[in-house]
Amino acid sequence: MDDEETTARLTAFQDVYETGFLSDVTLSVRCGDRCASFKAHRLVLAMYPSCLATMLHSRMREATDSVVVLQDTDPEHFKLLLDYIYGKTIELDPDRVIAVLGLADRYQMQGLVEKASMTLRRCLTARNACVILTAADALTCTELKAQALKTIHENFAMASASSAFLQLSLTLLRDILRSDSIRDCDEAIVFSAATRWLAVNLPAAGDAAAIASLKRSILELVRFPLMDTSFLSEVVKPMDIMQCDVAREFLCEAFEHQALQAAGKSGLLTARVVKRVHSRQIRGEASTLSGHVDAVSALAVVATGDHAPKLVSGSWDMTIHVWDYETMSTERVLSNHTGPVLALATVARRLVSASSDARIMVWNPETWNLVRTLDGHEDQVNCVLECEGRLVSGSDDGTIKLWNTRSWSCEMTLHHERQASGVLSLAVVGERLVSGTSKDNANACIAIWNTQHWTCDQILEAHSDSVWALRVLTMPNSSDGSLQSMKLVSASVDQTLTVWDAETWTPDQTLCGHSGPVYALACLDGKIVSGSHDETIVLWEHDPTEEKWKRGRELTSRGVWALTVWQDRLVSGLSDNTIQVWR
Repeated sequence: MDDEETTARLTAFQDVYETGFLSDVTLSVRCGDRCASFKAHRLVLAMYPSCLATMLHSRMREATDSVVVLQDTDPEHFKLLLDYIYGKTIELDPDRVIAVLGLADRYQMQGLVEKASMTLRRCLTARNACVILTAADALTCTELKAQALKTIHENFAMASASSAFLQLSLTLLRDILRSDSIRDCDEAIVFSAATRWLAVNLPAAGDAAAIASLKRSILELVRFPLMDTSFLSEVVKPMDIMQCDVAREFLCEAFEHQALQAAGKSGLLTARVVKRVHSRQIRGEASTLSGHVDAVSALAVVATGDHAPKLVSGSWDMTIHVWDYETMSTERVLSNHTGPVLALATVARRLVSASSDARIMVWNPETWNLVRTLDGHEDQVNCVLECEGRLVSGSDDGTIKLWNTRSWSCEMTLHHERQASGVLSLAVVGERLVSGTSKDNANACIAIWNTQHWTCDQILEAHSDSVWALRVLTMPNSSDGSLQSMKLVSASVDQTLTVWDAETWTPDQTLCGHSGPVYALACLDGKIVSGSHDETIVLWEHDPTEEKWKRGRELTSRGVWALTVWQDRLVSGLSDNTIQVWR
């Protein structure tokens, strides 16, 4: 029989199914107030291995009844089971494939179980991994369970932020937390996930010994000795969940281990001092750094004690990479954010990262441990910097927040004059804080803030679209260079740059030359460097005789989203997921 004849017979077979021709049994399916009836053929059902075939072969009543009632079976999902038995091509919607998998397992349809499992493996993400893990465990889908666990381990921050994480069984939670394979995630995030699970699953009252046992079973898997010391003493220790003998025991162990290490000793030997996995990717290319899997949106240079400054990059892949200058390789990956990393800065000798997840994270660059997570903004945080000894952050929620760098608490919130505008960029010019905004129903603007009273002194309007970057440039303003003046440079989606006099706040010059949005600025050897989505980097040079900025060298690149200077070399973060280090 050739393929064409086989296809014709299969089509005829399915037509009989669709029309109910010669059917000899009706399957009445009910689930709550939903019910449906399906005409079928005993011979077909009996030939496909399933619970339905077993019923029809048995001496049960269903073997002879013309109507078979199936309770607690969703009609819509059951229709898919019948379609599969009759050889129809079925499409499994990712939103309901778990329910289909459960029903296929209940009716022992192994072929459909495997098809549904394969669909789930293909659509598995950090956001749905906990739901799929629970289903795979309940249905004993070993391969699917293993892949779900792997996804959670590799994307723990995002996976643990899902509501399904809080519904995990104790056994599954322990399987996750005990693993050394939780990758690129600070232990503070593991602790936060564990305490959120306990807050939901601890009984409000009951046997004190049982409650203490449940706490121990979870907290013993948190590696407290790996946390930042100040985070342990200032954040973890005062928490209500830690006010019990079990928790104090683990805290004492952590402080003892850290004290021994500070004294130059090896520390304690327990399972809680074993470090979890951290990615390290060695690359042999000296000029192009690869490792991110999405656009590189933020760059910063961080001093780390006696070592050479590290380049730090943030990406839309939600990770932060720490790069070593000597090897041009990834030294560490931080994966705590659950949204694209939009800004990086050094503040009070700490690395600060900001993300579209509306969170700011503070890192110790000596250990790369998380020091604090700052929640307060109601929308994505676009920019961070240090000003007057404080951390300053700007957000799409239209506010600028000032954070104390000792307690990491929010001391003040500045509301932008144009509430509809998000704060995209920040700079410090002398005793002024400067902010650039997104475009609302009017043009984008630049706000000048008085840092003594934190009031808005002036609004500058020179760009017709969002002001994405601000940089400060100090320039000689006399022939011998003995006097200096400060300039503010702004870059915009309107494809222009504007150079401002920082005393009069008047525009000196508008620089036109890009054919796409200008997202990034840097200053190098007295030059202004601008990076654009038009796949060019332009170096602008100042001509003192004409007192004008002129377009100089142009570098061809991919779309430029970030610029910085590292060891006197220009570095660009690109839309093609790479970082270019220019010689």
